[in-house]
Amino acid sequence: MLTIEQEELGEKSAYNEGMLQIGRLNELWVKIESLLHTNDSNLTPPYIQHKWNIILDSVWRELSADLLRMRETDGKKADRFEQKNRMLRLLFLQSKKLTKKYYYLNQRHELMKALQDSSGKGGRYERKDGADFE
Repeated sequence: MLTIEQEELGEKSAYNEGMLQIGRLNELWVKIESLLHTNDSNLTPPYIQHKWNIILDSVWRELSADLLRMRETDGKKADRFEQKNRMLRLLFLQSKKLTKKYYYLNQRHELMKALQDSSGKGGRYERKDGADFE
């Protein structure tokens, strides 16, 4: 946090929280992929799904501040992300079939990726005409 003197001088931190957050998110995505591609026969599908869900909760917490900022500019979009996350998490927890649990986790995973992109911390693409788009 800047002191009053620093603000008056127009100083700002060179410490970029956005880049650090992207790094933390990347670590979480790598953990999920490592978990899903493990060859450890001691890890059962229910255990893997449970861990996947916990890591997705961490992704959600990491992106929650961005969701709050999104709410200031596009409250409906932020509400849709929040409602869909809540619904998918609940469906996962209530499901008994492993295939359904996997489906809801995958849907939630994709939702988190979309939220990351919407918050400007995901992929950035360039069209053939040179224009950027997200």
